[in-house]
Amino acid sequence: MTAQEQNLEIRLSLSRDAFHLEVDLRLPGSGITVLFGPSGSGKTTILRCLAGLDRADGRVVIGGQIWQDTTKGIHLPTWQRDLGYVFQESSLFEHLDVQRNLNYGIDRIKKPGLAESLDQAIDLLGIRHLLSRPVDGLSGGERQRVAIARALAMQPKLLLLDEPLASLDQNRKQEILPWLEGLHQGLSIPIIYVTHSRDELARLADHLVILEDGHVRASGPAGTLMQTLGLRSETVLKIAFSTIDSLEKAQQLSHQIVALNLAACVNIIPGITSIYRWDGEIQSSTECLMMMKTTPSGFEQLKAWLPTQHPYNCPELISVDISDGLAPYLRWLHDSNTTS
Repeated sequence: MTAQEQNLEIRLSLSRDAFHLEVDLRLPGSGITVLFGPSGSGKTTILRCLAGLDRADGRVVIGGQIWQDTTKGIHLPTWQRDLGYVFQESSLFEHLDVQRNLNYGIDRIKKPGLAESLDQAIDLLGIRHLLSRPVDGLSGGERQRVAIARALAMQPKLLLLDEPLASLDQNRKQEILPWLEGLHQGLSIPIIYVTHSRDELARLADHLVILEDGHVRASGPAGTLMQTLGLRSETVLKIAFSTIDSLEKAQQLSHQIVALNLAACVNIIPGITSIYRWDGEIQSSTECLMMMKTTPSGFEQLKAWLPTQHPYNCPELISVDISDGLAPYLRWLHDSNTTS
């Protein structure tokens, strides 16, 4: 399949009362595309049109397969569109345990390799220890992880996530976000993720589409747009500054997030840094290492120094002075000697 065939072609036109949707997009065939914008901007409507739940005029091509082409009279029904869809609510069967919820779909569809796909999804979302648990005993974050695993088990060509964290409190969001970040490395299919949260955008997006009043205001690599448009996280509680050296290879760096499940793992964007899963103190003049993805299979280690001493309690934010050439998504690994 050519690179052109791997891309997603989405042209949609829909009018409903006073709302008018008019979008023309070419999206990457892998990674996470975030649809970002205020309520009523058309984010969920686009997902529903892609799923065939709402009928718009236009053309939708996913992985080289035409799902919709109004000019040719093509409009595949939802059941013929090879996709997974996870809503704000997990929509699990309350009378079944986790394992039987996961098995529900694959027991009814004769498709080779579904059992293996389910097993991989269980590991990818880290829910193997939950399989025998009743659904009503799960936290909100656990329920959403089960729902995503169930969708992935069906081997979709496209995964749609419609504000999957919207109904969760802050603690549950922090519980599930690392698993969503892992989808970058664990999946080769495209994911379209709807949110109006800037923090989710900062942590998850490879490609960003900004919507307003049913129209695309901007579309492109997430890091580039976030810098250009000055998007910032929603809350800044405390401020500290640091400098970063050894940026010779900065121009070569990818904006992909490196998945590291460590206590002091930080997601860095130019001008702002979100600190997650960190409860402690960063010592003055401590030398640290940042892990950055430079190639599809390799990483670059750059040294960093934090000149200030400041206690941090999750979830707080710090501002970081980063060279303009540095890619906007980095994973920062605090030196193990300072976290022992």
